[in-house]
Amino acid sequence: MLYTITDFSLPTLGAIGVEMSLLSKLFGMLIKFDKCAVLTNIAWLRAAATIEGALYPGLDIKSYILNERDAAKACLAANDQA
Repeated sequence: MLYTITDFSLPTLGAIGVEMSLLSKLFGMLIKFDKCAVLTNIAWLRAAATIEGALYPGLDIKSYILNERDAAKACLAANDQA
């Protein structure tokens, strides 16, 4: 999974409530992936991605700055060959 974040705003409490109600579906989707590359120039989101990678067993999450798209794709492709 390649996830690009160019802009980010903190969600409202209502939006957080909706996300919490969909959490089981999110976990169901996550088991279909074993690797995720997050592209963003927002430093704290890259750090959060690294932390999330440690929290989800079986899901390797790496973060990259936006101009490292090729490196992120190469990392994901290397996983397909393993």
